[in-house]
Amino acid sequence: MTNEQLAGYIQQGDSNELVPILWERVRKLLYMKSEQAYRKYKDKFDQCGIESWDIKQASYEAFLEAVRAYKSDSGLKFTAYLSYPFRNAVNRLTGSRSTRTIHEPLNNSTSLNKPLECSEDD
Repeated sequence: MTNEQLAGYIQQGDSNELVPILWERVRKLLYMKSEQAYRKYKDKFDQCGIESWDIKQASYEAFLEAVRAYKSDSGLKFTAYLSYPFRNAVNRLTGSRSTRTIHEPLNNSTSLNKPLECSEDD
């Protein structure tokens, strides 16, 4: 049975036992993508407190999203559907919309020593 067939059966429902089978087939690919992303953006991930394992865990969420989105009539391989959800999962980890500009949380923070700005009416 192909990945595409498995995804189709899972979408039809009552086939939850097929989810782990499909996951095991694509897990290595997603873990490889996780390691590549971590190496590429390591400094940014370190700033956000994200470790390699965090990305690998998020890849399972991306996998489930790809299963829901897969359209068997598109003619595309199931693995092609993994890229966009994977990118979204990484972006959710960093709080950004694009991996080009990964969110740096400390750059948007305000000092705790800064006095509060209050109007005279307060």
